[in-house]
Amino acid sequence: YMVPSYPDELPAIPMTVSNKVDLRQLPKPTSVRLSGDRAMGAPAHDDERFLADALAAVLKFDDVSVEDNFFDDLGANSLLMAHFCARVRTRKEWATASMRDIYLHPTVARLALHLGVADEMTTATNEPVLTRRASNLAYWTCGAAQLMFYGLYSYGALWAINGGLNWMYDALDDPLQLYIRCVALSAAVFFGMSGFAVLAKWVLVGRWKAEAFPIWGVRYFRFWVVKTLIRTAPVVLFRGSPLYSIYLQLLGTRLGKNAVIESKSVPVCTDLISIGANTILRKESMILGFRAQSGYIHTGPLTIGRDAFVGVGSTLDIDTRIGDGAQLGHSSSLHRGQSIPDGERWHGSPAVPTTADYCKVRNVDPSNIRRFLFEAVQLIGLFAIVTPLPLLFHSYWENVGDDYQETIGVVAIGTTVTLFGYMAASFLAATLVPRLVSLLLKPGRTYTLYGFRYWLQTVAEFSSNSRVLGLLAGDSSAIVHYMRAIGWNLNKVVQTGSNFGSNQQHENPLLCEIGTETMVSDGLFMINMHKSAAAFRLEPTRIGERNYLGNNIYYPPDGRTGDNVLLGTKVMVPI
Repeated sequence: YMVPSYPDELPAIPMTVSNKVDLRQLPKPTSVRLSGDRAMGAPAHDDERFLADALAAVLKFDDVSVEDNFFDDLGANSLLMAHFCARVRTRKEWATASMRDIYLHPTVARLALHLGVADEMTTATNEPVLTRRASNLAYWTCGAAQLMFYGLYSYGALWAINGGLNWMYDALDDPLQLYIRCVALSAAVFFGMSGFAVLAKWVLVGRWKAEAFPIWGVRYFRFWVVKTLIRTAPVVLFRGSPLYSIYLQLLGTRLGKNAVIESKSVPVCTDLISIGANTILRKESMILGFRAQSGYIHTGPLTIGRDAFVGVGSTLDIDTRIGDGAQLGHSSSLHRGQSIPDGERWHGSPAVPTTADYCKVRNVDPSNIRRFLFEAVQLIGLFAIVTPLPLLFHSYWENVGDDYQETIGVVAIGTTVTLFGYMAASFLAATLVPRLVSLLLKPGRTYTLYGFRYWLQTVAEFSSNSRVLGLLAGDSSAIVHYMRAIGWNLNKVVQTGSNFGSNQQHENPLLCEIGTETMVSDGLFMINMHKSAAAFRLEPTRIGERNYLGNNIYYPPDGRTGDNVLLGTKVMVPI
């Protein structure tokens, strides 16, 4: 957009009172927009003719040469090229054309040659789009049914929990019996809610199949109920663990041995998803098995082979496939109909082949005993320590007063003390735990998954990514002091508004470095480890000086960006 469309010379640029260019006072151009003596290359075939016509329509030219550079010769900008790209995608065989293609091939001739290369694996499906607008009756009826479900489910859950609490209160005079009942109640809630979600899926839906059904209808309501239940089950807190894999298998997902699923979004149409052995899906990746489009929910198959890798923040649409030993890089996506052949590495959105290696640690089978012991320790810690403590605390404050008014006052005081105590404990854990863990975990060394050091890494990551503390300090000048306290190396910070937001994340805060005077928006995820389905290795991650980072960027430890760089929102960082 900094390239002038008309090269006219003026004695002075008219300015506004705020010292900006006054566009209204600029005289009309007297020169021609394009050089009159430039060579005019006519389209040689239908592909070039289609692109030339689309480009001329967007730029409002009578005609363009197939050798004209979109930017240097024609004065186009990114916004105009976005319109041009949208027109290019209307052609079925070019449905996956991207802005990246336009920037790498900025003439009609070069772009036509690039897009004309036949490659079935890079072609996305361009099916006729069903369009439907639901009636007001269907919309309000479905909404009322959803509200009724919330009410009934909440009432049933509270009724069951209240009964469990009353059963627990019967043992107030016996501390040991009270503790045992706390453990039993927490285990019953955990497995009860998770089991109910699995049962509801099979009763309301059965097996998912590839289909399309309208939003706000009866079929959609059943889909929504199942989606809500399976995503609110307590077992989803164990993402990436063997227990979570068992949960997905109970829902119908075909999972190979030792597959690791760390995806934040729980898959919904599980029967349509197949994942091979020793495959890993990193954090923030998304495999849903459905898509919402033009008033319909479309469901379709999604297949990932064995020994495959899906990077952090990547998305797989329905009707996609990743072959055995293949990789999809960080912040990348497979569009509907795309397929990665066996052993190949792809990245980008839509993904294209690359030589970059995103999985740099060995992939050997961990022992079943190690996986079993890791899960057993997690469950014992949850049922024997984590959940009984709040229940015991609640029981104590509920019965410490002699009458109702006194009890209410004591509970109010206890709640306030608990809140501030929790924030203080969270801050101490966020600042101390990663530093203590660093005594045993060293960057550059490869460790096996589901071992003691892996457990230490999960504890350090969980304790230093406190959502509560992030919300308290985020979007204010306090955030940089908080980030430094937990271990980030921010170097020299220049506060221009709010540096950082409230939702930055990391895998190890002591291995995060931000260059001098770099401005970071919200949602930065610092990837501090290389990981496979069997092992992990910590690595430092550094962002250069005087950079500007947009929202929701996943930055890998081997990212190749220098100083004074602008990284847009959700951009894929090259490695």
